[in-house]
Amino acid sequence: MRVFPQLESALEEHRGTLYRVALRLSGNEAVAQDLVQDTLLRAIEKKAAFEVGTALRAWLVTILNNRFIDQCRRERARGAHEPVDGLPLAQPLPDPPPAW
Repeated sequence: MRVFPQLESALEEHRGTLYRVALRLSGNEAVAQDLVQDTLLRAIEKKAAFEVGTALRAWLVTILNNRFIDQCRRERARGAHEPVDGLPLAQPLPDPPPAW
């Protein structure tokens, strides 16, 4: 398996596409930017896995999708929830009637 020698410069060509995909997945600009950074870093770390002659864009989008899924799993495991600061407190239950 050969390593693509100009991978780093080729990654920049796909940054815009990756951002659009990440934004569509996350719906959040900051999260999309983080996903793109994570994807590019992962691609550089795993460049030996890229086979010359295969579609670089497809490989990068696959990495991005996997990073997004990993992020969703981490959030679910952390128990991501909505803040409850503004919600009204529950009223205590009335005392039960005496059992006579």
